[in-house]
Amino acid sequence: MENILTTEQAAEYLFVRKSDIHKYVRQGKLDCVQLSFKVRRFTESQLDEFIQRQSTSKPKPIDSSQRVRLPSPPRKKEGGEKSTGDSARAIRKELRSWRL
Repeated sequence: MENILTTEQAAEYLFVRKSDIHKYVRQGKLDCVQLSFKVRRFTESQLDEFIQRQSTSKPKPIDSSQRVRLPSPPRKKEGGEKSTGDSARAIRKELRSWRL
């Protein structure tokens, strides 16, 4: 027969807080035996299954031979000119012409 653990013992087994155990049960991530509204018990196999579901596999190494080189943005014009075309002086002049 498997060991039956209390909430405190389950928290120690998983190295988490007791409140985290209750949260995982509410979220449906962790199975338990619920004896009453507040009394829950856990088996080691339930905790081990939880660990397996939460575990991630090792990521695959990146194959650097298939890298795609992205194009760089176009260079700015030389001589301090802005790429928008209009200077601030020309824009202010046009705005003044809109006034009544």
